[in-house]
Amino acid sequence: MTDIVAQQLTAEAFAPFGYVSETGDISSQLSVTQAYEGAQEATLPVLNIVRMKGIAERAEVSQLEIHPYSNQTFLPLDSTPSMIVVCEKASDGTPDVSSIKAFIAQPNQIVTYRQGVLHHLLTPIGAKGLFAMTMRQTGRGDDTVIYELVKPVSISIPG
Repeated sequence: MTDIVAQQLTAEAFAPFGYVSETGDISSQLSVTQAYEGAQEATLPVLNIVRMKGIAERAEVSQLEIHPYSNQTFLPLDSTPSMIVVCEKASDGTPDVSSIKAFIAQPNQIVTYRQGVLHHLLTPIGAKGLFAMTMRQTGRGDDTVIYELVKPVSISIPG
């Protein structure tokens, strides 16, 4: 099993996969303009409030997902850091497991996965976390594609 150590999330490191917006420096308003970018057929805006089960020191990633029609944005609603896992595509569009990267997002970081980016479910570090998730959907049921990995990847959370 491949073992990856998660790194602190920065906008620069995450740029090939999406956007990071920092809430710590705003004085009155922060516009996350990338939150609803997507294909023309994704006309249905979605806002979900999700409570996710967390991890402590290690996570096993056995599947990745992709949203072919829309960006997907997660806004933390509590003070829980989270694990972000992304992956590049192989030439056939499936996950290139050798390119998996893992990051630790702080509670003041809003994460937007770019349309078509392979990623694992955002995972709170700790007991659980509360997030707002927003994206656009087509309404046809094809907005999320899941890929099962042949071999799981282990992600270690430092400290």
